[in-house]
Amino acid sequence: QRRKIEDALTKNNIALTENKRAYEEAKSKLASTESELQTKLEILAIYQEVENRLDEAMQQVEELEVAHAQQAIKKQLGDLQINALKTLERELASSYEIKKKLGAAKKVLEDEKKKHTTVLLLRKKFESDLAEANQRPDVEERQREEARQQFKRDLEASIKAGGPFRRAAKAERDEAIEEANAALNAK
Repeated sequence: QRRKIEDALTKNNIALTENKRAYEEAKSKLASTESELQTKLEILAIYQEVENRLDEAMQQVEELEVAHAQQAIKKQLGDLQINALKTLERELASSYEIKKKLGAAKKVLEDEKKKHTTVLLLRKKFESDLAEANQRPDVEERQREEARQQFKRDLEASIKAGGPFRRAAKAERDEAIEEANAALNAK
């Protein structure tokens, strides 16, 4: 647009220069002779035509300046729209990053919640197992003690009842007592 305006102005300047020169030539011819009066009238007509062309050229220049101003306004609006789009793009990218981080944080929180739940379940299981384990030695101890006493009674009864088996039964009793004591010590 600007180049067109400059080209139009250059053409107008050239036309003006040519018109001035033509006018000057016509003026000198008019002054030289009376017979050239007719020529001077023609020169006046040419001058009038040049003025008309000059008016047209000036009008074209004004139209080009208006068009240039409109293009400048359109360019500014385009720049504003581009800047607005870039701002929107940055905000969307920021929003996306925030959503992404929020999603990651939620996932971490869910994982932590699952771990916490698992830890609580394991703790309850361990507490239950511990309570059971604490009760088990007492029960096993009582069962061993009862078995030992029953074995002792049976052994003493068999010793009293039979003579030759006495030594073998006593040895079995001692061996059973040692095994029971070893089992107790192992736990």
